[in-house]
Amino acid sequence: MPINAKSHLFHSPGSAVLMALLFFSFSFSQAQRLQLIPGSFEEIEFRYNSLRDSSGSSKSERPYFLERSQEDGLLFLQLQPLIHNGKHGTDTDLISWVQLSFNNNLTLINEMQMNYASQNTSTYDGKEWRSINGLTNQSFLRWANQNREKNSILVQVGRFYSQLGEGRHGQLFLGAAYRPMDQLYFSFSRILYPNFKANFYFQTSALDKINSNKRFMSLHGLQISSEHWYVAINEALLYSRSAQGPDLVYLNPFIFYHLEQLNGPELLGNTMGTGEFGYKWDQNRFYIEVLIDDVQLDNTF
Repeated sequence: MPINAKSHLFHSPGSAVLMALLFFSFSFSQAQRLQLIPGSFEEIEFRYNSLRDSSGSSKSERPYFLERSQEDGLLFLQLQPLIHNGKHGTDTDLISWVQLSFNNNLTLINEMQMNYASQNTSTYDGKEWRSINGLTNQSFLRWANQNREKNSILVQVGRFYSQLGEGRHGQLFLGAAYRPMDQLYFSFSRILYPNFKANFYFQTSALDKINSNKRFMSLHGLQISSEHWYVAINEALLYSRSAQGPDLVYLNPFIFYHLEQLNGPELLGNTMGTGEFGYKWDQNRFYIEVLIDDVQLDNTF
């Protein structure tokens, strides 16, 4: 891929380090991994189609796709640049991807990014080294019983992407553009009839702190889908604590959070719900998402 000659590739000693590694990519397998620029038309289209494909990619692979392998002990390493349009013209990031499959069900994934400090926003408060900074974008352990015919389970623990809603360019609650969170995700799916499936899912996540207050989110939902349509209902609760971790009651995926929040004097939080419906035919898709926040019904005036 050509690089814009006006891009700032050699403005510091750190740039030489980045450039020396820029086009170094290798692997210990025959698997194929395609990198798509986040937010691009190709990435949005791929992510959207994957959501509607019952055998599509998991949340762990956005915005990447790695061809499945039945080989136990698969080790896949990749180091390559990501060139995209930034605020100062062409920006260059360096992304590493490590994927270790212990067996057909258990996989460890780590993704790290490195970029020029000049690409940071004004709110960036992290460390810099020789005009370069980096972060761990994703790092998690994934277990899935992929070989089951009727029942399938997915468990992910760590930092990874998550999305709620079928929209291509925007979602009401969990948007595709937000950065990965540190979280626990559980999903159970069962095929009830041919081309008719039910899926129950739960996740609890740690959000960014506000001053000294810790913030958390718990979410659970149920989705019923067929070959052409799906309907889903979700309930989420956002809460903040000053000195403690997540409330254990909100780690229970099988209770109604709104009732617990109303009845528990020390369980303050904000509950909200979403409803989704989608239908597809041929190459056409129709979908709708509704978010309900702070709704209260009283028999008073």
